Amino acid sequence: MKVLFNTYPMAFHTPGGGEIQLLQYRQFLPRQGVEVVLLDLWKPEFLSHDLLHFFSCMSGSVHFCNFAKSIGLPLVVSPNLWITEENRGRYPFDEIRTQFVLADRVIGNSDMECDLLARVFNMPRDKFSTVYNGVNDIFCHRVDPALFRGEFGIEGPFVLNVANIEPRKNQLGLAQAMKQHPGMKLVLIGHERDPAYAAQVMVAGAGQVVYLGPLPHDSLLLRSAYAACEVFALPSTLETPGLAALEACASGARIVITAEGSTREYFGVGAVYVDPDSVDAIAAGISQAMQEERCMTATMHTRANYTWQRASQALAGVYHELVDGGAHTFLSPGFNPVEQGPFAFAWAEGDLKFDWSAGELSFFLHALASATVEFVVDGQSVLGPLQIGDNWSHHRFVIARREDVATHQVQLRITAQTTAIPGDPRKLALAIGRVGFKPAAAA
Repeated sequence: MKVLFNTYPMAFHTPGGGEIQLLQYRQFLPRQGVEVVLLDLWKPEFLSHDLLHFFSCMSGSVHFCNFAKSIGLPLVVSPNLWITEENRGRYPFDEIRTQFVLADRVIGNSDMECDLLARVFNMPRDKFSTVYNGVNDIFCHRVDPALFRGEFGIEGPFVLNVANIEPRKNQLGLAQAMKQHPGMKLVLIGHERDPAYAAQVMVAGAGQVVYLGPLPHDSLLLRSAYAACEVFALPSTLETPGLAALEACASGARIVITAEGSTREYFGVGAVYVDPDSVDAIAAGISQAMQEERCMTATMHTRANYTWQRASQALAGVYHELVDGGAHTFLSPGFNPVEQGPFAFAWAEGDLKFDWSAGELSFFLHALASATVEFVVDGQSVLGPLQIGDNWSHHRFVIARREDVATHQVQLRITAQTTAIPGDPRKLALAIGRVGFKPAAAA
């Protein structure tokens, strides 16, 4: 299958999450047998492709999408849009609805987003498909925090924000909230998408804000920043859910994030949620996060559930459904969302895999009914098979450092009867919680 990608003309002037999403799909879809071609305006060759995937619903996008449909190309649209009845007046609503009508499928980043779009635009729910966002596996490899601190001369504790600087990302509210944390710096990484707004942020954060500009997405310094920060904060006016927040969580950072959007569907109780309109709420959220341990259960959940490999599998399934009538394969979620019990934990309903660095992993396990689990690292059994019952039991194992790999693949081989709690739609087999990690000493 050959798929043509396009977006709005100015997108890569100040690339953000939507552009990273596009590029990651381009990298990972070929592993699913999908050839991805970026539109060449001088040699588009539209009809040599099986399908067009358009990323954006910026004003004017509808005209290109209408052309694609007029020449018979199946159309998929990724709007990356959180719109409500209350805020619909801020958007070219009728134009976006026309674009959705033209599309054979609209891709949302969560079930919440798809439900909302179908409801607000009064369209059939089956027009929308969920493909969860992902994290590149480079963010599963721990990078020394000293690398970032040394490069930029950052000392002491700091709050990190990685996002384009613009009103939706709410860096102004974050800078104002930091006045209640005078002993900490606020480090901003990203493009100035709105220079006038960025100037306001710098004035409000005078003496505390350190603006570093953008860093390449694959930069070691970016990963080191995630490792070095006390808190990663993204108190945007909305998020679906914010790729940088997923990357920070995969890197093991404490997360403070907006309650607006689909963030809870991704992070469960593994993040602190704040009202983006309240400076006091943002400041209190930072205080709360600093008082809590880093939620490594959320990190494990993110690394298992939200990978670009899984995302590309789901997206390729949508493509095949539209092009050749193949059945769309819905992937099991791996872990259910992180929830709170005696500690933060997540249910696994079947075998799953995630990447982890060398060091010692410790955790508690629990099953509603009897379960057997074996932990395998890089294809070799390191713990188990263990018989797990309905009492929480503590376990640990060491992931040995290897010079030929940066991260190691951990697999849970679970044999259990899935059990449902009355009134709970989830499938529950094995629960893992209170995950701890002690990195291996540097060689």
